[in-house]
Amino acid sequence: MVRDSGLTTAQAHTIQIVGHAGSIKMKDLAEKIGVTTGTLTVAVERLEKKNLLVRKPHEKDRRAYLIELTPEGENTLPSIISFISK
Repeated sequence: MVRDSGLTTAQAHTIQIVGHAGSIKMKDLAEKIGVTTGTLTVAVERLEKKNLLVRKPHEKDRRAYLIELTPEGENTLPSIISFISK
């Protein structure tokens, strides 16, 4: 777990990638992390329950979802970046 955040390293990495991307398709995020979209779906659901990420339907591609940080996720991002930078 990433120190006192309640997040696993994989979850923190996911938040970091989404934070830098701003808004990213599930498929693209899965490729960056190196997992299947099925595996990523479970991870994103857990981060949604923690109110750190949100899934939104893609405006132009009805099959796709965009992943974005919530305001709470944005507040968490600096501590994640600081931890990873050490």
